Amino acid sequence: MSKSKVLKYLNGKRENEYSNLDTILKQYLNGELYNLLSQYGFSEIEVFPDILKKGNYVEIFLIYQNIAVNVELTEDEVSYGTYTVGCSAEKVLKNEVCIKYEENFLIKDLIENIFKEIKNNPNLKEISKKEINKKNNYRIISDVCLFLPLIIIGIIALYIFISHKSFSVNPFVGTLFVVIPIVLHIYFYLKSKK
Repeated sequence: MSKSKVLKYLNGKRENEYSNLDTILKQYLNGELYNLLSQYGFSEIEVFPDILKKGNYVEIFLIYQNIAVNVELTEDEVSYGTYTVGCSAEKVLKNEVCIKYEENFLIKDLIENIFKEIKNNPNLKEISKKEINKKNNYRIISDVCLFLPLIIIGIIALYIFISHKSFSVNPFVGTLFVVIPIVLHIYFYLKSKK
């Protein structure tokens, strides 16, 4: 969903007519929602708003250590579930909680309650800063493995274009030049997710 569609929707209403969901959409647009979520140390934050004729909603996906949270905000209610990363779909549905908006609903209070729930979750596996840095390093290595060959190919193409010289590569070497980085990318990407 593009921010322009959300902005167009909100511009069609007066601010004093905003519902709870409209307020959250506004916070999404101006960055307040992301800043709020960033304060809690989530390693992954994804926000998916959608403006539909049948009803608007915002879906928020969060990961803290080994616990994932899926929050769905509609016009009438909030539903969220906390679960261990990689658990079965049945466990995800079993842990889902639905609540109606209270009159003085604040997304900050909801996130605070969810974070307390995560911290009290018996399945929470605290990951040290060293492990987090290690995972981030694996992710960076993974990305470098994927993009470095593209950069090299771009440099070679630019060299050929500027110098008007030809360049030939053994097909076997060319294949290895493509396959090895992809394999390394997948390997380090999977290591970053463990």
